[in-house]
Order: sequence, then structure tokens, then C-alpha cells
Amino acid sequence: MSVDKEELIQEAKEFMENHQELFDRLAGKTEEAARYDIKKTRELIDKLDEEIARKIRARQKAVNIIIKIKDKWDIDRKDPEREKEIKDRLISKYPEMEDTIKVLWNHLFNNVQNNS
Repeated sequence: MSVDKEELIQEAKEFMENHQELFDRLAGKTEEAARYDIKKTRELIDKLDEEIARKIRARQKAVNIIIKIKDKWDIDRKDPEREKEIKDRLISKYPEMEDTIKVLWNHLFNNVQNNS
């Protein structure tokens, strides 16, 4: 059975028009309410950003302890096996964030080489 693409598009447009009130309610009823929802959500994001930054700072302090120990005993700062273990553990727990985890943790790991 062949499906007419234009017919499907027209049906989708009609569905959207017929249910606009429902979509408006779901989106916050009015533009003013939607803007309020956006503002409140952004406030939450700001709080999460602060929490993330605090956690990264705490992580860096712990890493700095390991760096001092490794430098004292002339142990290579870079540990690819450990880096892979960390990324694999996080990716297995949060598979939907695989790309983000790789980018962020690669950046954190590369920073170890540049900071002491």
C-alpha cells in the first residue's frame, strides 16, 4: 500500500490546528506562562551548573593529590587504562550520554597533563 507523503503532511497540519489549544495548555497556556516556565527552568539549570562546577573543582583537588604522589615517585600522570575504565563505567550507567561523557572526560583527562 502506497502512502501519499503530501496527504500525510496535510493530515499532520490539520491535527496540529485542531489541537492547538491542547498544545498551548501543555506549553504553558500562554506565551507569558511559557516564558515563566522557561525562566524557572533556566534557574534550575543555573543551579545545576553551579553544582557541576563545584563537583569538577572537588574532583580536580583529588586529582591534584594523585598528581603530587605520581610526580614524587616519577609515575606517569597519564593512565589510559584508568581513563577507559572511568568512561566505560559512566557510559554503561548513562548510555544516552556516551558522546557527552567522552568529550567531557577526555577534556578532564587532558587537563591533568597541563595542570599540577
